[in-house]
Amino acid sequence: MDTGRCSKRRTIGWIQYKGVSASQSAVDQISTPISGYLYTKTNGQAFDPVTYTARHSVNGYSSNMGNSQQLPNGNMLVCVATSGKIYEINAAGTQLWTKTVGGSVAHII
Repeated sequence: MDTGRCSKRRTIGWIQYKGVSASQSAVDQISTPISGYLYTKTNGQAFDPVTYTARHSVNGYSSNMGNSQQLPNGNMLVCVATSGKIYEINAAGTQLWTKTVGGSVAHII
């Protein structure tokens, strides 16, 4: 797990999404530039940032389903949809528990 995610960080202005490659899924977190509760953007320039702030390489692959949720305690809940796997990790990336259900789980949230 990349550094940059901690249990006490702000969540306003953070975007979290599940990215995929040909065989590996990941949860990418982006810290967007904000002023108060508004996103900031410079006219004539691309929206910042240009890359993710933190990345969690998912324990599995899901082509078009699945999701994640940042929990209030700083942990992350991850759903690997097509394999029916749900697990929680802490801020250090340590897996705390896992549950595998029969079939697929489109979303956990």
